[in-house]
Amino acid sequence: MDVINDVKDKIQRLSIPRGFSCVPVLIHVNGVQEKVLDADYFLECIDFSEFLQS
Repeated sequence: MDVINDVKDKIQRLSIPRGFSCVPVLIHVNGVQEKVLDADYFLECIDFSEFLQS
């Protein structure tokens, strides 16, 4: 669950211009714990290893 808090902190530090939004997306290689997926914080969770296999 640390990854969610880390991303939230990083998003808060960004200077986002008016009219723009920030959407959290998680790109991973080693898998994701179920509790991170169950938190439903990330819009998408992308497994980068799938791109390497093609």
